[in-house]
Amino acid sequence: MMSAPQPPPLRIMIVDDSAIVRGMLTRRLAEHSDFTIALTAVDGQMAVEEIRKQPIDVVVLDLEMPRMDGFAALPELRRLAPQSKIIISSSLTERNADAAIRALAMGANDYVAKPSTRQDRQQADRYYDEIVEKIRALTGRPAPAATSVVAPATAGAEPAATRPSSAARSASPRPVNVAGELAEGVASLPAQLVPSQRPQALAVASSTGGPQALLQVFGELRQSLPVPVFITQHMPPTFTSILAKHIQQASGFDCKEAEDGQLALPGSLYIAPGDYHMRLRKDAEGVRVHLSQDPPINYCRPAADPMIASLVDVYGSRLLLLVLTGMGQDGAEGARLVSQAGGTVVAQDKATSTVWGMPKAVAEQGYCKGLLSLPNFSQYLQLVFGGGR
Repeated sequence: MMSAPQPPPLRIMIVDDSAIVRGMLTRRLAEHSDFTIALTAVDGQMAVEEIRKQPIDVVVLDLEMPRMDGFAALPELRRLAPQSKIIISSSLTERNADAAIRALAMGANDYVAKPSTRQDRQQADRYYDEIVEKIRALTGRPAPAATSVVAPATAGAEPAATRPSSAARSASPRPVNVAGELAEGVASLPAQLVPSQRPQALAVASSTGGPQALLQVFGELRQSLPVPVFITQHMPPTFTSILAKHIQQASGFDCKEAEDGQLALPGSLYIAPGDYHMRLRKDAEGVRVHLSQDPPINYCRPAADPMIASLVDVYGSRLLLLVLTGMGQDGAEGARLVSQAGGTVVAQDKATSTVWGMPKAVAEQGYCKGLLSLPNFSQYLQLVFGGGR
């Protein structure tokens, strides 16, 4: 039996003014048989000139470069090669974190935090591995069978005892996929999407493509929410505080990086800080934030699952969970708990997700009531929280 033909190698362009970065990235990416380095460019102008001449699948783009920086090049690259995936490579400083999030809003697909020269070899290796991981996630290109690495069975997956069987999944109601604009009025929503009780809290889980999605969802809301909002977005330190500022600017809502011990207030948005899990606990004064650097869960810290599990303990059936774009399946175990408690889980559809990994997990495992396109989430929240119940 003949094997299926292999797709051509992904054509990658590296744009960075550092010869060291270009050389190391070229060597590390060339280790993958299905990648080819089509071009390296020293600035944005060279990248724009070259992308006119040849097809490029992925651009790894530095932001700070002479002659034409990444900000000037990005809209031109996006215009000339709209199908290309653009990954921003930016160092972990407050200024560069702000720049990376602005670049995502301008059309970049994802970002990777570039290690400083002071960091050790292990952190540098993680940088290269993360670029490979994001290239594969954004392009949907799995590693070739001969070189793929099998993750430990317990890492990033639900325990077998809690993972539903295929029979259980087939018995679960299929999520309703809402296409087109939502009609006005909560009564117009499909029955599956209407919470049985008015939610007292909103939880959001997101990863790849999440910053853009969060900015759109909350930026397009025409009313404040009468409940606290808890967000886990997979991001490194510094980036989460900058993301909070961008969401606040886009929405006008009170949005902040969560602080250990603070009370959660209705109408405020709390983002789990990079490198910290966020959990919520109820005490005599109200619902309070607790941060920890417990081991990563689903390879992530912060991870959505511990946040969601703690919210189920506090709010039970009166929790609404949104699972937005992202790779992996962080949030699936939390969605199971929300579903079992009688709460409501809604996920982003495949068509509008940058990477349909996290939403796919909750949909296929039977925990999700509905799938919404990204432009529908704001109106959905307005209907749920302004529907007069």
